[in-house]
Amino acid sequence: MRLPHWESKLNNYISYNQFKAFQYGLNDCCSFTIKAQKILTGSTLFPEFDGTYKDLKGGKAILNKLGYKTWISACNDRLEKIKLPFAKRGDVVSMRTNDSFAMGICMGKYGAFIGTEKMEFISREELKLAWRID
Repeated sequence: MRLPHWESKLNNYISYNQFKAFQYGLNDCCSFTIKAQKILTGSTLFPEFDGTYKDLKGGKAILNKLGYKTWISACNDRLEKIKLPFAKRGDVVSMRTNDSFAMGICMGKYGAFIGTEKMEFISREELKLAWRID
């Protein structure tokens, strides 16, 4: 269940992170979506990843230890997968990258994603998958 005032808290979170550069474990797609989930609901369904890795290798090691091959499989297992047209503000969304998928947060007509130098806002038409956060 979403907490009271989650809308304004999510807006503040997006604004706060808008000009922060990508950094594994602190400001990457996994940590970004985990913090958003905690803002919306007060907890995360991914506590094993919450502040516990510092690089891609460390994140993947946790993923593999838990029995997942990909970030998508972890989301499919722990979150309710929904059809993209039903994604609402605050839900987790994904987009295709050159070699993988990136996770972000639905902000209505676009998804907010951590970019190399700053946050990237990707149109809903370019998003690939979505999961409900409640």
